[in-house]
Amino acid sequence: MACGLLVLLGAVLSALGGLGVLVWLGGRRIVLHLQQRPEAVAILAEHLILPLLGKEPKPEAKKVRGTMV
Repeated sequence: MACGLLVLLGAVLSALGGLGVLVWLGGRRIVLHLQQRPEAVAILAEHLILPLLGKEPKPEAKKVRGTMV
């Protein structure tokens, strides 16, 4: 029973380690891309980071005469 638990623990740690390596390599590629293209940083901030923070400009409400909207 204890041997099976150790094997299961090793498999979980290996899977998480493999996933961590893939995330790290992907992050490095993104950083290199952003370093080579400075305009990409502004686009990324405008279209991804600001909406996630909730600082997206809200559209103005239309004023309709004579009815309640």
